[in-house]
Amino acid sequence: MQTDMMPEALQSSVTRVQTFRSDDPGAYPVCRWLIQARTPALQTLNFVASSSIGRQQTLTWPLGDPPPIRHLITEGWQPSSDALWLAGLKELILTRLMEINTNTLQVLSACTSLERLSVQCDDFTVAEFPGAPPSITLPFVQTMDLKFGLDESAVNLIRRLLTPRCLRRSLEITAVPLRLDEFAADYCNFLSPEEIDTRYPSSASIHMESRKPDTAHLVYKTESRRVAFGLLSWEEEVDSFYDLVQEFQELLDEPPLTVTTVDPSEVNNIFLRPFSDEDVRAIRAHFKVASVDYLLALIGSHSNKPSFGPVTRNSTADWNFESLKSLEIHDADLNLSQITRLVGIRWKYLQKNSKTWLEEIDLVNCRLRGMRLGKAVKQLAAIGVTLRGIGCTRVTKLAMKPSAGSTATEAAVCDAVKVAIRHQKNEHALFSLLATDVVHSIFEIVLDLNKIHDPHFPLDHLDLYRRQLFQTRRVCTTLNNFLLSSPQYWRVINIKSPLAVISACLERSGSTTLCIYCTEAYPRPVMPTEQVPEKLQSSVTRIQTLRSDDPDAYHLCRWLVRTRTPALQTLGLLGWGLVYSQESNIEPLGDLSPIRHLTAAAWTPPSDASWLAGLQELILTHLDELGAEVFQVLSVCTSLERLRIQCSDVTAANEFPDAPTPITLPCLKTMDLKFYSHKAVMNLIRRLVTPRVLWGNLELQGVVHRLDEHAADYCNFMSSEERSSEYHDSASIRIEHRLGRYARIVYETESRRLALRLPDTTEAAVAFHDLVQESQARLKGPPLTVTTVDLGFESGVLFFQALSDQNVRTIVAQFQVWPADLLITAIEERCSTNLPGEPPASTSTDWPFGSLESLTIDAAPDLDLSRIVRLVEIRRQHPREYSKTWVKEIVLVNCRLKGIELGEAVKQLAAIGVTLRGIACSRF
Repeated sequence: MQTDMMPEALQSSVTRVQTFRSDDPGAYPVCRWLIQARTPALQTLNFVASSSIGRQQTLTWPLGDPPPIRHLITEGWQPSSDALWLAGLKELILTRLMEINTNTLQVLSACTSLERLSVQCDDFTVAEFPGAPPSITLPFVQTMDLKFGLDESAVNLIRRLLTPRCLRRSLEITAVPLRLDEFAADYCNFLSPEEIDTRYPSSASIHMESRKPDTAHLVYKTESRRVAFGLLSWEEEVDSFYDLVQEFQELLDEPPLTVTTVDPSEVNNIFLRPFSDEDVRAIRAHFKVASVDYLLALIGSHSNKPSFGPVTRNSTADWNFESLKSLEIHDADLNLSQITRLVGIRWKYLQKNSKTWLEEIDLVNCRLRGMRLGKAVKQLAAIGVTLRGIGCTRVTKLAMKPSAGSTATEAAVCDAVKVAIRHQKNEHALFSLLATDVVHSIFEIVLDLNKIHDPHFPLDHLDLYRRQLFQTRRVCTTLNNFLLSSPQYWRVINIKSPLAVISACLERSGSTTLCIYCTEAYPRPVMPTEQVPEKLQSSVTRIQTLRSDDPDAYHLCRWLVRTRTPALQTLGLLGWGLVYSQESNIEPLGDLSPIRHLTAAAWTPPSDASWLAGLQELILTHLDELGAEVFQVLSVCTSLERLRIQCSDVTAANEFPDAPTPITLPCLKTMDLKFYSHKAVMNLIRRLVTPRVLWGNLELQGVVHRLDEHAADYCNFMSSEERSSEYHDSASIRIEHRLGRYARIVYETESRRLALRLPDTTEAAVAFHDLVQESQARLKGPPLTVTTVDLGFESGVLFFQALSDQNVRTIVAQFQVWPADLLITAIEERCSTNLPGEPPASTSTDWPFGSLESLTIDAAPDLDLSRIVRLVEIRRQHPREYSKTWVKEIVLVNCRLKGIELGEAVKQLAAIGVTLRGIACSRF
């Protein structure tokens, strides 16, 4: 809804607004209007200021009339530090900040009543904060959550913060590598107990998870403190983390450790090995792909001391993890003989030295081989070790390894309930302690019962729902009887199921509404209409959702809704397309008056259906042509809010004189159009009138050879005359060169997205420049972010150079194979003011990308740092011609560098006011 279209009743009620919450960037204008209005009752404000390409916003309420706001939760936005209402804030959550600046620190210093603070900043630059307070005291903060992209940015903030009453605090840093040694004292201060709670923690834990082949995500946590890092598996990084944890442990009076490792490959074990002589009481290992052998070998071996290199065996050496009491292994392929050997090898040593070691081993959802579980339990019980298997399965030699995700999803609830019941003396105790409505609420959440009528709920999840239901029935008689007596759990029916199953589900569902579905992946054939049971025919009036992705079920589904269906709200069918273009034998649709969501794949609803006027969502896909019938359908969908059309029509030569023009959709909010031919899409968008669209997408999947002929239509789509009075905060263009000598280009604002495939020709580049220039002018010139992907051909650079005279603030260049030479050449060389292909009007030249502020180069294979330095210095040699400040920061991510050393390049550019950062880069 636009601010100028707000009902008068809503505008007059703004003084009664207590809570405003939105996760839609398109609603930002409404929020801005609300902020600038008088809102004496406003206490909670939660909104997204911009999309992922947006820039930060700063707004204030009119001075002298602050609202009593207590909770502020924003994304991509921060308030102005002079806002009077900051002093009354209880909760402040700032996410996706582009930078931490002086205003941010001043905002925090003004929040003197703050109790909960969360800040997330993805900035990879380090800046000084002139005028910022040297210390920020937050006397009432109890919980604090900080997440930064760079360690130095985080330290700049936490060194200023004074939170004497903070009970819980968390710090996470995502960039690698880090300087743990340099900032160890700051991290220790962050973990130290505050004045309000000087007790030492009773335990601590370390979480290890390998994210990349050479990178691990590491978390150190106590009951009230948490720090997280991403570290490379280099020797110095491993030693730094180990030393830092030792400092943490000494600071906190050596609490016993629990180590959790996720998919413990060699990377995780490299970080785990140094802790083998620490007070580790429990190890919990969750497996996805890696083998369990790495972990068991590390636990069962002994060495002189932990080291980064291989573990050397020595008969006089101490064993690893001598303090270990508990071991948990989840979702692993495991030979039980490995577990018995793990303890048995150390048993003689333990007897000789009168020591105790492992007391319990839990195997959860593991696939077991080797000896039987019962035999392993007895062997370990004889030496005082408890072995438990929870939700484990036996794997034979011929069995295939199942999907870990599907196994966990289908059996998790059943196994948990089984374990809970087996631990109860009375089987009925589980339900006697809970009210019936509470039990129903639990199962509704676990089984996604509240999503079965969601038109966007995946069809395969409906199949999963039914499998989970039948798995849960097998847990015990009490639970089975409970489910059988509850009709709401039997509403989901696969129409391909055996007739006996369909009849039983219909009987058990009572009078509840039904969700009937059909998936092509289900192997059984579709029943003919003559075999449809009478019970199903009589239950058609209860169908609320009917969905199918099987073209073989199209005739049956149409047959089911041939009569009036008073409960039907969602219909989604995959038709036959051109295979059976003559649908003379298809039952006509009945009265679908209450329907709100229609998905028609490879078929088109009748344009004379009265129920089309009530549709809120229409999805037309797999269309072979855009005929007059589609236009007539759209013209009667007067209540439509969401529209999606996908058409593969290549020719689209017909003009359809009988089709309605214009087609007004007054309620439409989102529009997604994907076409192969630009002629086909022009036939549609020239007719559409959509005054309230908040977001629109137009994608051309065929190559557009004459962009100039339709540039005006694309400009109209991007600028949207109905919204032209609004200023756009930002825009982005993504240029991706594809094989076949064409480029895929995506031009996007907060409310519009245009995706085109253009040939690598000078004419196409000129037409693209004109399109962007006209659209930017209509949009009041929002700053541009340009992203290029693997720009390695001279022809592909044409579209990038076409933007050199636009308001480009940020360039992000991503590489996979090609070097960055052509990109840097396009930025550093002076170019003619004439566009490519135009006759020279003058001999004057100008610098390209004169508004550039930030340049990021990602994964360039051999990047010459000397060229990066010259890229900036060559501009600074012409102060008279070029007096503006040019690029402020250059970020190199995962690049292989050559030329001068990174440190030397950083110093040279810092001397002329440019910040250069290298993140996870290596030497070529």
